[in-house]
Amino acid sequence: MTKVARPDIQRAWVNVRRGTPAEALVLKSDWPVSKKLAPGEVLLKVHAAALNPIGYKFFAVLPFFARRPRVPEYDLSGVVVDTNKTRFREGDEVYGWVPSKQFRYKEGALCQYVKVSEDWIVPRPHNVTPTQAAGLTLAGQTAYTALMRRINIQPGQHIFVNGGSTAVGAFAIQLAKIRGAKVTASASGRNEEFVRRMGADKFVDYTKESVLEYMESFARTSNSKFDYILEAVGIRSLRPIVDSVYDFDDALKAYDRIMSKRATGKVVVRVDTTSE
Repeated sequence: MTKVARPDIQRAWVNVRRGTPAEALVLKSDWPVSKKLAPGEVLLKVHAAALNPIGYKFFAVLPFFARRPRVPEYDLSGVVVDTNKTRFREGDEVYGWVPSKQFRYKEGALCQYVKVSEDWIVPRPHNVTPTQAAGLTLAGQTAYTALMRRINIQPGQHIFVNGGSTAVGAFAIQLAKIRGAKVTASASGRNEEFVRRMGADKFVDYTKESVLEYMESFARTSNSKFDYILEAVGIRSLRPIVDSVYDFDDALKAYDRIMSKRATGKVVVRVDTTSE
């Protein structure tokens, strides 16, 4: 196995001021690579980083929630380059996330190297590419927590997913179908095929009928009811859904895409150009 070298500096997108992504972010070529790893931490060479709406929203309010300058974003995939005596081996390909508490270290996912606790990463399945895996963690965890831990959805129950074309919504549809539930999901008409492909049994086009109007009509005319409603606007194979992939230098275009609110699935930045 070829040992991956660890440089002293790296390229990183850094949040240096308040504003939109174009105003707040600067691409630096001399951002330091972490040298000190705490017990249980590993160093990753980042393959890809996925964007989340909370990421660009923070740009408008920081530094109240974190210190600047700092590297943004949470979700990532990568390869272990320093095991630091953990359960991982050098060269292990993994995915996971950088928790928000790591803001105090000014480290996020949108860079070439990042340290992260071994508790927040897992091996990447061979049938999932790095760009797919990068977008799995936060959205997938949100949907899983809601459906499996909070409500423990059961076969035969009926759930309404508001925002079925979002990353969380797409995961929620697939997880509900795994459990044998019936799913009605809303999205704009242009995303109907996508939502149905995720497994939705019924589709509501909110551009033609508001979700509230649909709910009122459903309550009046249907003999059944929704057991649960999942608000996802704000998998049978647990398959990550990637809307689009951008090169590292084009991270600002990636933010434009996620801010357009037209993305179906995750918007991913390919940090390592050799990653799929």
